[in-house]
Amino acid sequence: MLPLRRDRRHHRAQTWLNGHTANSVADVQNLLTQVPAKVLTKELSLLFPGAESRAYGNGAPAYTARANAITTKGNAGKYLGAPPPPAPAPGPAPAPSP
Repeated sequence: MLPLRRDRRHHRAQTWLNGHTANSVADVQNLLTQVPAKVLTKELSLLFPGAESRAYGNGAPAYTARANAITTKGNAGKYLGAPPPPAPAPGPAPAPSP
């Protein structure tokens, strides 16, 4: 991942925290545990703008169709260098003779 400037991350965390109110120490601790994920989500959205909207927005049907086509082709072993499909599982062992 690209190195992020500490001051930018700090600013994003501070901005997010400033929009919340804590009424107890437990509330503060709860908010602080959410900071890393919130900052990371924001940073990733800046690195890859529109990624979620393509997957879940107006482009969702095309995205889903493409993902399904890739899965189908992969399951059929049609990609170059794909490993051969697994051999069928062996049947049960014969019962021992008396």
